[in-house]
Amino acid sequence: MPESARPIGWPALLGAALIAGLGVWLRQSEPPLDGFTEQELFTQVGAAAFGLLALVCALGTTGSLLEVALFWRRPARSETGARWALSDADAYRLRRAGIWALGWGLVALVQTPFAGANGLGVPVRYALADPGSFLAATQTTPTWLFTALAALGLGAACLFARSWPAALAGTGVALALSLPTVVTAQVSVGRDHDLATDAAIIGTPALALLLGTLWAYLRRGDDDPAAARRVRRIVIIAGLVALACRVGVLIFELAGTAPWQSRYGMVALGLVALLAVLVIICWRPTLTRARAALGIGTLVLGAQVALLALFPPRFRVPQSPQDNYLGYEVPTGPALPDLLTPGRPNLLLASVAAFAIVAYLIGYARLRRRGDAWPLVRPISWTAGWLIVGFLATSQVWQYGSTSFRYHMIVHMTLNVIAPVLLVLGGPLTLCLRLWRPAAAGALGSPRDAAESIMGWRVLHVLAHPLLVWLLFVGSFYLIYFSSLFELGMRFHWAHQLMTFHFLLVGFWFYAVVIGVDQPPRSLPHIARLGYVFAAMPFHAFYAVIVMGASVLIGANYFLSLELAWAPDLATDQEVGGQIAWAIGEIPLLAVVIILLAQWFRTDRREARRRDRAMDAGHDDAYQEYQKMLAALAEQDARTDQRGGS
Repeated sequence: MPESARPIGWPALLGAALIAGLGVWLRQSEPPLDGFTEQELFTQVGAAAFGLLALVCALGTTGSLLEVALFWRRPARSETGARWALSDADAYRLRRAGIWALGWGLVALVQTPFAGANGLGVPVRYALADPGSFLAATQTTPTWLFTALAALGLGAACLFARSWPAALAGTGVALALSLPTVVTAQVSVGRDHDLATDAAIIGTPALALLLGTLWAYLRRGDDDPAAARRVRRIVIIAGLVALACRVGVLIFELAGTAPWQSRYGMVALGLVALLAVLVIICWRPTLTRARAALGIGTLVLGAQVALLALFPPRFRVPQSPQDNYLGYEVPTGPALPDLLTPGRPNLLLASVAAFAIVAYLIGYARLRRRGDAWPLVRPISWTAGWLIVGFLATSQVWQYGSTSFRYHMIVHMTLNVIAPVLLVLGGPLTLCLRLWRPAAAGALGSPRDAAESIMGWRVLHVLAHPLLVWLLFVGSFYLIYFSSLFELGMRFHWAHQLMTFHFLLVGFWFYAVVIGVDQPPRSLPHIARLGYVFAAMPFHAFYAVIVMGASVLIGANYFLSLELAWAPDLATDQEVGGQIAWAIGEIPLLAVVIILLAQWFRTDRREARRRDRAMDAGHDDAYQEYQKMLAALAEQDARTDQRGGS
């Protein structure tokens, strides 16, 4: 297939537009929601049109990036500084991704007032007349604006990027950018919105990856069996995940009604049917089937826009303040023994924990079957760390963590300073490097190549600077809890999840620098690591002391808004939360110091044994280095004499 082949035909685009228009047309005959008294057809059509166009541009961006990320081939000869360089054709594809991303950003910018006005049921002229008020009045407007600015930044970066790790990172950014406008839309409203939002967070990037992979496969027209196998694995897994998550969101939106009892349900049922057909076609992907599958995928995008134009049955169900903020009700307070029992799950966190354990153990089993040595303590440590995360995500500790400051601190301190200690001792990156081998010259880049390229990427070296990691680890608690960010994070489920994963990832990166098995992009000598930890310890204690003695209550408006019948005294609850932060924050850091000293001792002992073996073999490294220094000095003196003589 020629490189210039268009992945999506005009019939598919026209079909998607008709489906999106169907949603707008069906909305005209629906009774409006309370407060939606000034709905305007022009605003609804504009929101649907620009929404669909933004999805197509997002698909073009992701697909063009995946053309490079998935199908990059290792150069025949690697040169220093150009090991992960792109061919001229791949560099052109990356620039094309940049153009798509710039288009995505511009369309999202135009969509911002339309989406905000449509979400509130008012004409778009209101948003244009007072944009500041609309930014503060709804989640939809700022997330579309953020998407626009981020897509423009991604586009500019792609225009100047010239390396494979840049394409890999850009793909990750593009997939992440599919989320903001979804998690703040219909899934964020009503009872069970916490579960629906988590399902959308998992399923939306999966669908973007599925369609983007099909796009990339068609653009490359690569009949290589290795490329076909890679595409098949991705589209099947991503398709099944997207389908399962879409079904979960459908169940949430229907609020106990049958699909055929509402216009929204019928359109949503059609979307699920299209996804199911898409997965079936992708089971054995060929270039011909991929084109048909991508056409169906384009219709799926149109159905998504149509659903956004309609009111889900969930919107017409009354909700309590707890339903609004939490997604569930908590009629009674916690009993200490019951905290260890199953409670309201954090679906996203539990899914990540389960995936991490299963993926690591599969890799460990493959190493064992191959006869490679791998310390047993590493899988035990990794599994234990994620089991702690999984327990928090599925127990009543998480359930009450959104209603009480003390239980919230148990969750976040555990995720920040306990679980990461065990996770970094598992060495997941080292396992990846041991599990896969570098690709041969001319072959598709392997997972090991991808890991090595990202770890050697200059941008990551800047972002992973130990000083920046230290500032994030120490400063995050002060920045979040002593500002309005905490209350913002608690009021919206997507923001709470973002805060949760921020603490987990920052803790992981901090301990990776100190005691991690994996080699960080910027490593420190053991003595510097010891000072690194000691420098952080007082700040956790200071934070806890400030929390315990603060006269201003943290997140008071949020906790009062829940209207809990059993609401604890907020001042006492905050004081206990500070005590918990102090206890949980200091003990793991002391354990880390002990682990670091043990690693330091083992490293010195290994080095001593190496030197002993060298001396026994007649090689003294220190003596040889001394001789090299003398030779260098003699050569320098000779050059000086020669210049003086001339």
